[in-house]
Amino acid sequence: MAGAALAAPTPPTPATMPARTQPPATEVSPVIVPGGPAPKLTASWPKEGEAVSAGVLVLKLTFDRPLAPRLRLKSLTASGGQAPACLDQPRRLGDGRTLVILCTAPKATAFSLDLGPGSGLLGADGRGVQGGVLHFRTTSDLVDNLGDALSAAGLSADADPVMGERQIGPAPPPAPPPVSPSSPASS
Repeated sequence: MAGAALAAPTPPTPATMPARTQPPATEVSPVIVPGGPAPKLTASWPKEGEAVSAGVLVLKLTFDRPLAPRLRLKSLTASGGQAPACLDQPRRLGDGRTLVILCTAPKATAFSLDLGPGSGLLGADGRGVQGGVLHFRTTSDLVDNLGDALSAAGLSADADPVMGERQIGPAPPPAPPPVSPSSPASS
């Protein structure tokens, strides 16, 4: 083998290179987890531990973050007490962080409301509110109308907790009769 010449290796060309394959596409989950903390209750009426009049009651719950525009209250469960009877559609006030909920509550009763994930209360980003329990009790005094209940909660009449179209003030004038297609007028 003495004197055998070594051949220089030939450089690779696109034709002699092996084909490169792409790695398979990675599946992406359709679930989106919103970032940031869940809304936290910062103020309420009744306040924690407060004694309030029975009867018509407007719960006012204020959170540190905006809430979803249309909420359906799944439940206000009672833990260690009784839950008041409430409408299932709270109204979000103009600040976006405060809810008002129309309820009725019997006299001399202790309430312990669980505002946790099962309540149906959601932040604007879709996260359930941070769990918390609101304790209050009713006295033997009775509030029997919405105006007094709103006033007790420190709310004005424009914070009416009843959702939907409501007539406020005088009725609008009746709509004009519909115009029917008519035949061309003769001259």
